[in-house]
Amino acid sequence: MRRLRPVPFVLACAAALALSAAPPFVRPAAAGWWDDLDKGESVRLSDLVHEPRRWKDKVVTFACIHHGPDQVFQPYFTSFTPDKFLNFTAWLDGSPLWELRSYTDDDFPFLYLRRDHPQRDALSTLLPFTRIEVTGRVKDVYRERPWIEVLGFRATPATLGRHVIDWVKDADAFTGSGDLARAETYYRRALAEVTLAETYQLRIRKRLSDVLRAAGRDLDAAKVEGGAPIAGGTATPLPPAGQLTNPTTSMPTTGVPAAPPSPVTTDLPGTEYGAPLPPAVPAPSGLGATPRGVPSSPITTDDLPGSDYRGAGPPR
Repeated sequence: MRRLRPVPFVLACAAALALSAAPPFVRPAAAGWWDDLDKGESVRLSDLVHEPRRWKDKVVTFACIHHGPDQVFQPYFTSFTPDKFLNFTAWLDGSPLWELRSYTDDDFPFLYLRRDHPQRDALSTLLPFTRIEVTGRVKDVYRERPWIEVLGFRATPATLGRHVIDWVKDADAFTGSGDLARAETYYRRALAEVTLAETYQLRIRKRLSDVLRAAGRDLDAAKVEGGAPIAGGTATPLPPAGQLTNPTTSMPTTGVPAAPPSPVTTDLPGTEYGAPLPPAVPAPSGLGATPRGVPSSPITTDDLPGSDYRGAGPPR
């Protein structure tokens, strides 16, 4: 007589077959996921771009300002291909992004997240000008640029935000036209953000103190500085002598109407943040083009899109 196999054995075989056919488990990005990540060594992004070979194959953690998706790939020379990775760009942390030069020159386009990464959806919803902390591995160095595989990221408690960028741009426009009263209002509005990152606080406080001194309010300027002058940073766009507006009455001190300020609702030259994103531009041969419709920076035949960091120092 033929003997039947025990039922438990048959069930176990069926379960094993089902597990082998199931898709691989992807760990969800739940609470505690970031804490469990090996964060490696804390560095600045500017450190990586100035000494990429020093950090080759190392895991590092750095802060940056998220910009948006891009399509910069060199599959023949690096490990990153568009079928396996998402590419995005970020600005150097602390860069004064209300200035056109920093907005364009400090954009770093070599960040890559695997398409099957648990934070893929979170990346797609991340807003520009969000300050994030990234942990990644410097996987390749090509043309003396670090190409970084992102292992994880999170928004930091210290923030920046588009609204701060807009307020400082508006304040700069009023400063340049001589309307110091309105400039002060917008600088103070930006500083009222209680979570604003310290570097950006210092940059804006320096601008505000320069405006107050130009208005003859030295004591108020000293209070803004905290008792000691704030060194470094980029120049405040003060107007030529004789074009300052009385900070109390908003009337020109020279009796001549002050020049009207630049429109305060516009964004950085060449970038209209409020407009719908244009369709992606087909990538040139071997190089990527950004979905935002413009390259990360001018593409030449002997360089990659993005800033030439070899001659640019980090913002201080």
